Amino acid sequence: MAGSPYSESDLTGSGESEPGKLDYAVLRLGAVINPINVMLTPEEVVFVTKDCGAKVLLASADQVAIDAVAARLMGFDPLADCRYIRLAHERGLGVGEVRQIELVGDDVSAENWHFEVGQSLHRFLAWLSWYGPTRVLQKLVFRTALVRVPILVSEVNHDYIHWPLKERKIYRRWREGTPWGRLFARYEKDGYLGEAARREPAGESLLSGGA
Repeated sequence: MAGSPYSESDLTGSGESEPGKLDYAVLRLGAVINPINVMLTPEEVVFVTKDCGAKVLLASADQVAIDAVAARLMGFDPLADCRYIRLAHERGLGVGEVRQIELVGDDVSAENWHFEVGQSLHRFLAWLSWYGPTRVLQKLVFRTALVRVPILVSEVNHDYIHWPLKERKIYRRWREGTPWGRLFARYEKDGYLGEAARREPAGESLLSGGA
């Protein structure tokens, strides 16, 4: 693979059954892409917080390590429950063993948010696509113009069913009732430099350092 020290077979799971390919798809992305920034949409904020009261912000240059720590905080065993983390750890793409990861900042060793993998339309459709009897149609559905169909189903499910009927209420409650939510609301109103800009003496610039 161009841009990766790993061979095609290392990252595609030669000999793996088709259901196992999903983990290797994530692995392939991690081998060539190292994200440096993650933005959360309102829908993702709802999904991530789930009223668990989490007040933790994670940052790392190791994308495997940050996923492993996040999985542990959510109550999962990264190496046992998250196959793509174990695969990435075994292939040296990052550190997936939490005991080998140095954490700085707040002590989160006792945190456990008791997340569970619930049931949803998306999970059912993913099962059909990757594990169910219709997985034989993967190439037809995902590599032709038919790919627009699952995209449309996803948009309708997220934007016109779940968001207006359920997630918007949770998001508003999170935004109005938590410190992080109120901070996001202030950012929207004032801009993330709004308060600093108001304190800035006339004629000086935050970017120029006053020069």
